[in-house]
Amino acid sequence: MDTLACLNTRYSVRKYSTKPVDFDMLVEIVHAGTRAPSAGNTQDFRFIIVTNKTVIEELAYHCMEQIWIASAPVVIVAIAATDLAEQRYGLRGKRLYVTQSTAAATQNMMLAAHALGLGSCWIGAFEEQFIADKFGIPPGYRPQALLTVGYPDKLQEPRVEKKRLHELLYFNRFGMPFKHPELYFNEYAEFVRKQAKNEVFIPLKALASRVKTYLSNKKKGQESQEEETKKK
Repeated sequence: MDTLACLNTRYSVRKYSTKPVDFDMLVEIVHAGTRAPSAGNTQDFRFIIVTNKTVIEELAYHCMEQIWIASAPVVIVAIAATDLAEQRYGLRGKRLYVTQSTAAATQNMMLAAHALGLGSCWIGAFEEQFIADKFGIPPGYRPQALLTVGYPDKLQEPRVEKKRLHELLYFNRFGMPFKHPELYFNEYAEFVRKQAKNEVFIPLKALASRVKTYLSNKKKGQESQEEETKKK
């Protein structure tokens, strides 16, 4: 699976099958986490692989009673080395940089799991002190995320639709959206890309006119094909 396909097809899994996960796959997933960027290459993240079913069931009650967690065969605890980040970058390192790097590591692990045919879900709602005590996490380290991992059960909840790109993207300045997103995204993108190869700049009105002509011709072509199919 290539990177973009992995990004676009990954989804959060909250129900797992009983099929066990090979340990080699778990190691590969965590290794992907360690490849994440970190401020100054401090590599200020640590990980614990949890496979004890009794412990995982207990965790579910300390994650705001998200009982579905108990169905996961594996939970990975992502931990931030806060003191290490503070030594290097002060308070900003402790409060922000270490969180950013641990989050990047968690995302890497989710993508690796998906690429290997596994499902995962990022959990941020948990009793932090309980997690620290349960796994013997010392001062100077802080649990940042729990990641459930396993083979998805066939019966999953409907996926939540993601917002469209133009709802989240601004141009040059926050709050400055594209005035005509339909000219740049989705079915029009192919036409715009072709035009961009031939001309450095196309005035918006001219582009809109060309898009209209392009779509009209495309529709006529589709109708013509349908007619030919009916005749056959």
